[in-house]
Amino acid sequence: MGMGLNFTLSYSTNDPEAAGGVGPAPSKQSLTYFKVGWKKGKNAVALSLGEAKNQGPGTSEATATALSYVYKPAKNVELYAAYRQQDSDVSGLSKVSALHLGSRIKWK
Repeated sequence: MGMGLNFTLSYSTNDPEAAGGVGPAPSKQSLTYFKVGWKKGKNAVALSLGEAKNQGPGTSEATATALSYVYKPAKNVELYAAYRQQDSDVSGLSKVSALHLGSRIKWK
C-alpha cells in the first residue's frame, strides 16, 4: 500500500446561442470542479469544491463542498464516510447537507 497526492480539475461550459439557440430559453452554463486527495497506507482523504452557474432567464448559482475518507482494512473491502454541503440561490434549495457512510465489497 503506497502513498500519494492527487489532483482533479475540471471546467466545462455550454453556450446554446453559439449552437443555434436550442430550446425555449437558452442559457449559458458553466461548471468548475476541483478535488485534492491524499492516500497513505490503508487511508485516503479528499476535499472537493464545485461551482455551477446558469446565466440567462432564471440566472442561478450553486456551490458544493465535500470532505471524504476511505479506509481499506482488507484487499476487497473499503469503508467510507463523507460530508457534503451544497448551497444554491434557487428557491427551495438554498442549503443541503448530507452525511454518507458505507462500505464497498469487491467480488472477484
